[in-house]
Amino acid sequence: MGAGRDWACAIRADQTLYCWGNNGSGQATPPAGTFSAVTAGDSYACALRTDASLVCWGFQEPGAGAIPPTGTFNAISAGFEDTCAIRTDQTVVCFGAYPGLRTAVPAGAFTAVSTGYGSACAIHTDQTLACWGSNVSGQSSPQPGNFVSVATSQVFSCGVRADHTLYCWGGNFNGQLAPPPGSYTQVTAGYGFGCAIRTDQTLACWGDNTYGSATPPAGTFTMVNADGFFPCAIRTDGALLCWGRAPVLTTGAPGAPSGTPTNSAPSGATPAPKPKAISAAKAFSLPSSKACLSRRSFTIRIRKVSGVTWVSAVVKVRGKRVKTVKRSRITAPVNLKGLPRGRFSVSITAKAMDGRSVSGKRTYHTCARRRDSGGPKL
Repeated sequence: MGAGRDWACAIRADQTLYCWGNNGSGQATPPAGTFSAVTAGDSYACALRTDASLVCWGFQEPGAGAIPPTGTFNAISAGFEDTCAIRTDQTVVCFGAYPGLRTAVPAGAFTAVSTGYGSACAIHTDQTLACWGSNVSGQSSPQPGNFVSVATSQVFSCGVRADHTLYCWGGNFNGQLAPPPGSYTQVTAGYGFGCAIRTDQTLACWGDNTYGSATPPAGTFTMVNADGFFPCAIRTDGALLCWGRAPVLTTGAPGAPSGTPTNSAPSGATPAPKPKAISAAKAFSLPSSKACLSRRSFTIRIRKVSGVTWVSAVVKVRGKRVKTVKRSRITAPVNLKGLPRGRFSVSITAKAMDGRSVSGKRTYHTCARRRDSGGPKL
C-alpha cells in the first residue's frame, strides 16, 4: 500500500495492483502482473513483483525516482523524488533526484528501509539504525538503540524500538515529535504527521491535523502507510481505509479491492479550516513580458511566504517541463538558459507542504538579432 500526494495504490488479495486518484503523470495506471509490495512518491510509484524484480511508473524525468535498478529485492520505499530498496543480499541501493542520497548509502545488511525528502533511514540486521542524506532538521541523525520499524519524512523521522516504545526526532513544526505514549509495532510518517499501530492493533496519529490526517479511525489494523499527504490503513478484516486529504475510493468501484469503504472523515474528527489559497503574485515573480528577453538570461524568483513551506516547483516552457526545483533551493533564483526564438510561454507551479499549489504563466518573445548595416566596422 502506498499513499502519495493526491493518489494511492494498493495490492489486492489476488496480488494485482489497484491505483486511484490523480493520474496526471500516469501514476494511477499501474502495470499488470502480481506484486508483493507497492510504494508511492510524489508523482510516481514503484512496486516489488512476486519474482522480486522492481518496476516503477508515473513521472519519468531522468533521475527523478522512476528508473529502478536491475536485480532482485526484498523491500522498496519511495520518498518525494527518491527511492531506496533492499536487495536480496540485504544491501541497500537508492536511485532518484538527490545525489547525496545515492552516494552516501551505508554498507552492511538491512531488514527495513524508509525514504523521505532527500533522506533515508534503514534498520541493520542487528536492529541498529543507519540514516543518511539531507539532515537540515536532524532527521538523518540516527538514534541509539534497537529498532523494529522506522519511518522518515521531509524533516523528521520516527522509530519503534525493540521494547515497543515510539520515538521521533528531527524538525518539530506541527507537533510531529510528540507521539502519544504507548506500545507499538509499526510506524509511518507523512508530510507533517505520523501514524503508528499499537500492539493491540489500534491506530494512533499525531502532528499536523489540518485535513484530519492525525485523527485516525477506530478499529483494528494490520498495516498503515503515509508516503505523502494522507494516511491509509488495512483493517484486520482486509478492508482498506484512507482518511484526511485522501482521494475518494467508492465502495464497489470497478476493480477496487474487495470490502473497501468510501473515504470519509473518522467519527468525531474536526479538521482545521482549509488554508487560504496562495496568490501567484505573492509566491513568485516572473520577468516583465513587455520587453524582449535575452536567450542567455531568464530568472524566476520564488519568494518566502509566511506560513508556507515550499516542497517543489516545476518550470515549463511551451508546456514542456524544463526544470524541477528541489526544496533545498526553493527560494533561490531559478535561472533558465537557451530559450526558444520567437514567442513562447513560461509557466511555473510551486507546491507547498500542506498540499496547496500555485501557478503563474506569461508569454514572452526573444530579442531579434541585430542586422548588419553593411557599413564600416569601427
